[in-house]
Amino acid sequence: MSRLSRRLFLQRGAVAGAALGGAFLPGFARRALANVVSEEENVKAVVSKVQLGEADAGMVYRSDVTAAVRRYVTAIELPEDANVLASYPIAAVTPSAAPELAHAFVDLVRSPAGQKVLAAHGLLPAPATAP
Repeated sequence: MSRLSRRLFLQRGAVAGAALGGAFLPGFARRALANVVSEEENVKAVVSKVQLGEADAGMVYRSDVTAAVRRYVTAIELPEDANVLASYPIAAVTPSAAPELAHAFVDLVRSPAGQKVLAAHGLLPAPATAP
């Protein structure tokens, strides 16, 4: 389990129950977390433990279940209302040594071609306009 997973589990209560179509009884999160035997530094380590059979389950982002590990693990999607989306801001900083290149990179990432690359890695598309 990663620290992010622990926080999500505690904040959202019975996230796993929602993912499986039902609700858990009060105190489920506390009792389930009492059985955690490993808390990893990052989601890549969580995926590795599950892939190697060193953990029964783990909670990671869809983009962390890469093609290389997909055949070793089973992914269960969380329902929309139980999910926590990660946000990855992108911007060109003002005091850049190469402002044209910085803006070109941001434009590339936000372009259809850039979005296609992100989607190929399991990431959701960026909003059409900057927030």
